[in-house]
Amino acid sequence: MSNPWPPSQQPPSNQAWPPQAPPGTAPLGRSAPEPVSISSYGPPPSKVTPAIVLIVVALDPGPQRFGALASRVGGISQRMLTQTLRSLERDGFVTRTAYPEIPPRVEYALTPLGRSLLGPLRALEEWAVTNLPAVASHQQGYAAAAAD
Repeated sequence: MSNPWPPSQQPPSNQAWPPQAPPGTAPLGRSAPEPVSISSYGPPPSKVTPAIVLIVVALDPGPQRFGALASRVGGISQRMLTQTLRSLERDGFVTRTAYPEIPPRVEYALTPLGRSLLGPLRALEEWAVTNLPAVASHQQGYAAAAAD
């Protein structure tokens, strides 16, 4: 990049061109956020999968035992339900409460962080219901084109 300054107005030779913002600042004098490494927070949060969506929505009414939750969710194996509940608990979306009873009783409930997912999930659900016909139409068109 050439220096656009007239010779009489050139910056001192010890300054780089184009001028660089000092570290820790952003353009226009705003302070820049400190860089954050996701790896410093541990493992990444779980991906939003259909199982996560179903479990979070199923826990909306209140705490659920594993069997009741499995019935409400349906269509996923016990192993998948267990793994998903563990990852939701690890990420802070669900609490697991074990009661010292015989037979043992365990309940799962949404945390405040988990409850904060309900609004976006409901919006996503509404979008999916509204746009399902268009998605199905595109899938049929794609399948027909691939068959040719």
